Amino acid sequence: MTAATIPRHQTGISLATLAPWCMCAGAAMQIILGFPLAPYQNPDAAAFELISALNAVSHGLLSVGVLGLARSGAAGGGRLATAGAGVTQLGLAVLVVAEGVSLIDMDVAVVLFSVSTLALAAGPIALGVAVLRTGRWTDWHRFTPLACGLYVPLILMPAFALPGYGPNFAIGLWGVCWLLTGLSQRAEATR
Repeated sequence: MTAATIPRHQTGISLATLAPWCMCAGAAMQIILGFPLAPYQNPDAAAFELISALNAVSHGLLSVGVLGLARSGAAGGGRLATAGAGVTQLGLAVLVVAEGVSLIDMDVAVVLFSVSTLALAAGPIALGVAVLRTGRWTDWHRFTPLACGLYVPLILMPAFALPGYGPNFAIGLWGVCWLLTGLSQRAEATR
């Protein structure tokens, strides 16, 4: 047997394989943090520091998922896809920073959360439109990135006017959009 006939085995995991799982994990965390753990999102809660850290991890995992989506070619390589992915990444990065800042100064964190919310409406909408335009994803999968963006102005932003845990529940429900996007990304990668 020569060196040319010995099969090579890849080591490591590719971004195309890892990204959908990261998006699904980040989305699942968002769902859990938004529903059963909603009471701990209050800055006066005993576990607020832990919840903020888990939120930051969730946003980081979603960011890896968005990076994989952008690199997969599902949105094409045009300006709309690039801008959509970049603005989405920026919004998620600002969320991570806001989670840390919320431990120190909630007023500054609220400004950062607001900026990230706008970015997380515009970015996924642009990215979702790019995915629709390329036509590389099929069936309901092609609508999931757009749903992540449209959810923000249609449901999430109005939910901030709700009393009690309403905003937290809306954020948790937003995780379902991200979860469906991760599952779509996984299904389309294997198609």
